[in-house]
Amino acid sequence: SFLVGQVPVFSIMLAAAILRERVAVVGWIGVGVGIVGTVVMLFADQAGLSINIGTVYVLAAAIAESLYFVLSKPLLTRYSSMELNLYVTIPGTLMMLPFAGDLTHQLASATTPNLLILVYLGIFPAAVAYLLWNYALARLDVSASTSGLYALPLITILISFAFLHELPSLLGLVGGVISLIGAALVNNRRARTARA
Repeated sequence: SFLVGQVPVFSIMLAAAILRERVAVVGWIGVGVGIVGTVVMLFADQAGLSINIGTVYVLAAAIAESLYFVLSKPLLTRYSSMELNLYVTIPGTLMMLPFAGDLTHQLASATTPNLLILVYLGIFPAAVAYLLWNYALARLDVSASTSGLYALPLITILISFAFLHELPSLLGLVGGVISLIGAALVNNRRARTARA
């Protein structure tokens, strides 16, 4: 989660390098504060940080997601949010077909709740989320839109409490608030004025 929490940082750095987006000093301070919040949340987790091959895969995924955000920005001047979503989702789905293996057997033995979860995951966190993301990215800088990802821990906490009745540790909550402060700094009026 620490590495995934750095997607806004990677995105802002890549947007500055590739798209030449300007980030004000207060924006860079916000990035730093967001990193601090993520580190605090990391230490709130009893498991801590362990480095292994899975960590390399997660880091590669976080960088790939950041590249997707940055490289999508120019495409959204030519394509609508819906078109770009289709052009990305359909080939992405096709590339997963070799991994389908015994999918039909597993689907046949899956329970109805499991099938509903599968459909939910395909529609909302995948297709709808990226459609809305593309819509926002077409109207905002990469740095402004990706800094909103610092809100994910807070949203996760609220959903976790609502559905699983789980509460984070106090340190985890503090880290979430620090991350939100970082996002606010990246998106404050002075940072937006400097980008404009």
